[in-house]
Amino acid sequence: MKILSLDGGGLKGIYTIMMLDKIQKDFNINYHEYFDIIIGTSTGSIIATLLALGVKPSEILNIYEDCYREIFKKKSNRQKPLFDSLYENYGLENAVKKYINDLGYRNLKTKLIIPSVNLSDSKINIIKSYDEIMKKESEQFTLIDAIISSSAAPGYFAPHIVKNKMYVDGSLFSNNPALIGLAESFKLGINDLKKVKLLSLGTGMEEVKFSNSDISNANIKNIFKINSFLDNMIMKFLKIDEKDSGLISMAFPLIKTTMKTSVENTEYILDKILDEKNYVRINDKSKKLKIDEIPTELIKNINDYYINNHYDKLEIFFKEELSELEIIEKKSWFKKKMYILAEKIRKFSMN
Repeated sequence: MKILSLDGGGLKGIYTIMMLDKIQKDFNINYHEYFDIIIGTSTGSIIATLLALGVKPSEILNIYEDCYREIFKKKSNRQKPLFDSLYENYGLENAVKKYINDLGYRNLKTKLIIPSVNLSDSKINIIKSYDEIMKKESEQFTLIDAIISSSAAPGYFAPHIVKNKMYVDGSLFSNNPALIGLAESFKLGINDLKKVKLLSLGTGMEEVKFSNSDISNANIKNIFKINSFLDNMIMKFLKIDEKDSGLISMAFPLIKTTMKTSVENTEYILDKILDEKNYVRINDKSKKLKIDEIPTELIKNINDYYINNHYDKLEIFFKEELSELEIIEKKSWFKKKMYILAEKIRKFSMN
């Protein structure tokens, strides 16, 4: 059983797409043919769906470049919705509908899983394309509904309403959904971890640090200095004023740390239970990252990350699928030299 897992992270998903493009070109794979399950949260659900429909990463990158301004279009100050958010939902909805259109679960070329959170009932909502009950209800909870629900990041977008229930970003439950994919593989009949291969891609990892004074003073302005996903989620969704302090402001380091350690916990578990050759996690570190900004530093260094951090592991991961001739052609030292040379030429041409 081969599983591809894609984290959430808004526009940081561009980094994920670029990594997927490099992998596809180097190892000559089609994701919808190679992987038995593709699972994605939030922006990862959009990428996962397009891959499961047979769209190539290079085409997905074009889609993101075409749509991101419409998706992250700030709303008018005149509007006063029930749940405050930075951006209009119609931008996200229009972008998804434009490229998914009337395609449904029947059009998927491999199994797809999309997690979200049912805010109305405080329940986890996991849509599976191969679930018979879900298929019968697909007219009521469409593929488009599944994607928008999983991508409705609180503070950025309003909850998505389906059958009078509110659904929000799957990242609130599992920003790294790899364990969900692994659990589903056992439901599908896998009873031996050695038969599982899992490729997990993040959207970049930001260092989350708080000084003792940040925590002890519990001041909103101090803690708000790290402006990433949860800042807007808490401030906008819960409508917290900067003048508030005490226990409310303490939520910032606690929740941010919980989210970060949740992702790391998933990585730790998978690293311990899966064979090294069967599990690859790609999630490079960068400076301050935002859900609604293109990750320029990650993109700038993506070749270095790919060569130095990931290529050798990926070669082992895909090695069983390669012919003897392809293995000879893809020797690590040769590929590294070619990438390093190409990177030097690129940097030289920019000067």
